Amino acid sequence: MPRRRPADVSRLGGRAHASAPKVTAHLRASNTHSLLLNPPSAGARYGSRMSYRFSARKPVDVEFRAIALEQIALCHQAAQSGDVDVPHEIRKHCKRLRALLRLVRGSFSGHAREQRVVSQAADELALLRDIAAQRETLTRLRQRDPQRYGVHELELADTWLADQQRSEAATHAQAAAVQRALDLLDGQRHRVPDWTLQAKGFAALSDGLTHTYRQARRCLALALEEPTAEHFHELRKHAKHHRFHMELLQPLWKRPMQAAIEELELLGERLGEHHDLHVLATTLADASRGTEGLDPVWLKEFVRPEMRRLERRALYVARRAFAEKPSRFRARLGAYWQVQAKKGRRFAR
Repeated sequence: MPRRRPADVSRLGGRAHASAPKVTAHLRASNTHSLLLNPPSAGARYGSRMSYRFSARKPVDVEFRAIALEQIALCHQAAQSGDVDVPHEIRKHCKRLRALLRLVRGSFSGHAREQRVVSQAADELALLRDIAAQRETLTRLRQRDPQRYGVHELELADTWLADQQRSEAATHAQAAAVQRALDLLDGQRHRVPDWTLQAKGFAALSDGLTHTYRQARRCLALALEEPTAEHFHELRKHAKHHRFHMELLQPLWKRPMQAAIEELELLGERLGEHHDLHVLATTLADASRGTEGLDPVWLKEFVRPEMRRLERRALYVARRAFAEKPSRFRARLGAYWQVQAKKGRRFAR
């Protein structure tokens, strides 16, 4: 079997890279340049994509723009597909785009502005997604232990939420909300080619990586000291951003990084269920004041034990995921990066 030639990663360590014409050439050579000129058509297959990660074979700023264009294109594909939860899928890619922008916050001057654009696009779909998530939470409870949670109460709550979902769908038509979100992202898509980073290599990413990790540790400390729904929700948000950062840097050491990503996914699932239960209980408790049959006492009885259980399971993972001091975490990931840059090899499979 012929040996593969090693990839050229000489530019990762910080050497001055391509001039403006060469950067354009890089974009044209990538799959994502065509997405700038030609957004995906209705016939495009949803889910076909390049990987959400930085490559050792290209300058960091080129990869930054390519990944951003890909996530915007995937929002278009989700909107045009008929077999996915459109608001959920678009918001998912918006979260990945926001995490990408957070990662380069220390070297990208447009970070704050572009974050606001992505947040606004995601907010257009938030209400539609929130009600759907609450109904999904009720379904999970029914499947987990219908005897414990009460079939009649669950059906009554689901009926009320279904009515709200139909009402909100009529007021905030999904197609219109999706189009508003896509319009915002389209404006951003045309700015992407002008995005530049003020640093190269790991230096372009290290400030954002460390800042997010430090924020997650602070939220964990607050949740341990005062375990409120708000503190756990903040931990969830920063843990999710950190998970996306680990995905972007996974090629640095694939198997150990993948193990960490899987634990962070587990943490996100537990904290996500915790947040969904809190939102569900709050929504239905408010609704019970004007809806016959919805009992707020019953809601507290079944929500509280489940939330406590999820808190214990989430903290078990979080205390390990964020055990390392931020400075040591930054140094460790930086060392991984330097190993790959100096060796001049393809990222390990």
